Amino acid sequence: MLARADAGALALQREPIELGDLAQSAAELIRPAAAQRGRGVKVEGEAAITVVADQDLLLQLLLNLADNAVKYTDTGEITLGWRPEPPPSLFVRDTGPGIAAAHQERVFERFYRVDTARSRQGGGVGLGLAIARLIAEAPGGSIGLESDAGGSTFTVRLPQPG
Repeated sequence: MLARADAGALALQREPIELGDLAQSAAELIRPAAAQRGRGVKVEGEAAITVVADQDLLLQLLLNLADNAVKYTDTGEITLGWRPEPPPSLFVRDTGPGIAAAHQERVFERFYRVDTARSRQGGGVGLGLAIARLIAEAPGGSIGLESDAGGSTFTVRLPQPG
């Protein structure tokens, strides 16, 4: 996917998507991996909201974020959700150890890993968050991170129709 985007060949499909349904689908797909590690997964949202976006890519984005949350959350739960306020957004929140401020800007870079030893154990190579950023930004959206010792929240702001 990154190579296609670098070559300018990432095609976006646009279709109406209900964000609650998308978050629920991602939660169902990640729930078995979370259960294996003793983590709960819940879905949280406000009012129903429909956006026009690439459903497959947004699902992949949520799964990348949720997979990281499962890998790096030792206790507690992972929450997938959405907010309708302009701009509409999706989020993944965990109760893990958080990401130090010094690493927060860099986690979206290709091949960047905060803890290389831990990443090797889990099989990661540092591309999941780079792909998430690509998916968020391709149609004009953005991705951000808020993190402290109580966990991390990744928020994807979706582009407004113009």
